[in-house]
Amino acid sequence: MFPAATMGRVLVRAEDRIGLFELSSHRLIAELTSVNVKYVVWSADGSHVALLGKHSMSPPLPRRCSFCLRQLTRTIAHTPLCVLAAGVVLADRDLTQICSVNETVRVKSGCWDEHGVFIYTTLNHIKYLLPLPSGEHGIVRTLDNPVYTVECRYVPPARINRHARVHRNAAILCTRLHAWGACACSGNNLFVLDRDAKMKPIAVDTTEYQFKLALARHQPEKVIGIIKTSQLCGHAVIAYLQKAGTWLPSPLRLCAPSFTARHCVPVAHT
Repeated sequence: MFPAATMGRVLVRAEDRIGLFELSSHRLIAELTSVNVKYVVWSADGSHVALLGKHSMSPPLPRRCSFCLRQLTRTIAHTPLCVLAAGVVLADRDLTQICSVNETVRVKSGCWDEHGVFIYTTLNHIKYLLPLPSGEHGIVRTLDNPVYTVECRYVPPARINRHARVHRNAAILCTRLHAWGACACSGNNLFVLDRDAKMKPIAVDTTEYQFKLALARHQPEKVIGIIKTSQLCGHAVIAYLQKAGTWLPSPLRLCAPSFTARHCVPVAHT
């Protein structure tokens, strides 16, 4: 059982799904076929939720079908359609699925940043997942050692040590597979807890997912600003601009590839 964004509601978990249960009416409002949910992370405004699962299976197993289960057990090693993986599912407050992503390794923890992007950690990576139907995701940076995040908020430098002491006791009580931590975003710094329950900053570059988010939210001014001021250049930028060319203003839509190339390719001065 997990908390919900609305008072009087809770999230209840079954083997292969999770439901939104209303306590006053004693009824199940919504149901989502999802991963075997282990952790739930709500955004700051309660509009989105991330469901972190230990393992998922695609396609989902038929319910109450022992014959199908036996057949799947025999052939799971020989079919590419059934892959065991860790999963992240993003949904809204009414438990309507927005997108999902599968991981071959266990998802350690996750948090929402100030832009509404879900950032999660695996054994060796910090990754992002945009709350969009397209399910755009990628790698923010690699890790030398696992870190754990739970929330994303600004913490002044003077308070970092105090928060580290507060969360130290919580981390000690957790299992070795998962530890509760604190995460704070200040500019391009991400503050996390390591396995020794110590708070530390990690430098991250959020340009890539901010660029994708600006394209998805139809913000051409921000797109142009990112291209001019960042080092996010190359064929990927041109491809995303061409993909979003249906809503870009006419001048930018016509010259998007040349505009990107002009700002990305250095010109040798003689």
